[in-house]
Order: sequence, then structure tokens, then C-alpha cells
Amino acid sequence: MIGIPFRTPGASTYALVLVMEDSSMERLKVHDPAMLDVYKMGEPWASLQLISITIAYESAEDCAKISNWVRENQIGRVMKHITRGFKYRPELGDDDAQYLNMSGKPS
Repeated sequence: MIGIPFRTPGASTYALVLVMEDSSMERLKVHDPAMLDVYKMGEPWASLQLISITIAYESAEDCAKISNWVRENQIGRVMKHITRGFKYRPELGDDDAQYLNMSGKPS
């Protein structure tokens, strides 16, 4: 699993992209949960508010590309690649329905 945090337009917020690799997916299939402790990422992330998490799957080949782009601070390129199959298109006006809590009622 690759965790990629990035600043959002809010002064004290950030978003997180989790990229699941084949090994991560195999672990999930046998009910071994993936976990990322955001406080272990250190500053500035530990003192910012996490506002969204995007979860994606990438092949080992794509993960190598993504890792290189992250090292080169090409976050825009990473996001464009990771979201290339995204069916939800907020830039076109799409809007998710309201989330439900465990009782099935709106949060």
C-alpha cells in the first residue's frame, strides 16, 4: 500500500490517496485489514485535518511509476493517472448521495 497525502485548498486540511498493490489486495482477500495511522506520517500531516480518502488499485508496474512521480513531487500527474478510470466526475457536476450511518439513516 502506498499512502500519498497532499494539501487541499483549505488552510488546515489535506486529502489522502491510498494505492493498493497486488500484495495488499491478496491480504484483504483473506480478511487481513489494511491500516494507515495518519499520525505516523509526521508533520505537517499530523496537525492538519484529513478531509477525504481516495482508494485506488494499481499494478506493480504502475506503482513503480507512481513512486517515481511522488519522489519528483509530481502529485498532479499521480492524481491524473490514479483517477483515469474514475466514474464519479465532480468536475462535471457529479455529486455523491448523502452518506448513511450504520443504522441506515443519513449522517
